[in-house]
Amino acid sequence: MKVYTGDITQLKGMDMIVCGDTSKGGCEGQLAKRLVEVLGQGYADDKKSKFKDGVALGEVVVCKGSLSGSQLTVGWVAHAVLHQKRNYHGDEDKRKKVEAIYVKIFSKAVQHKCTDIAMPLLGSGK
Repeated sequence: MKVYTGDITQLKGMDMIVCGDTSKGGCEGQLAKRLVEVLGQGYADDKKSKFKDGVALGEVVVCKGSLSGSQLTVGWVAHAVLHQKRNYHGDEDKRKKVEAIYVKIFSKAVQHKCTDIAMPLLGSGK
């Protein structure tokens, strides 16, 4: 494992980038917005189609990453649909929900044969 700081969209050779998102794929965070910017319309369209009916809290949705002409080379983007602070019932409940989403992320990475994964700290925000 390697730890980096800074903009993970600048890392080269990643199989998957993980991004926190809302149940409607609303691109509210800086990373979600940046991914749409650097991966282009093909990625944005794939994401929109996968979020069109909404996604349950605690689920992980995987979209195709780079398409020809994009600024970033990454195979997949895993969108972790995180619980909000109001959805936690104490510290133990929060720990279990955050742990569960990490397990789902790594399961999706294995399904897509990803070995190099860039991931921000999840579950530490609002």
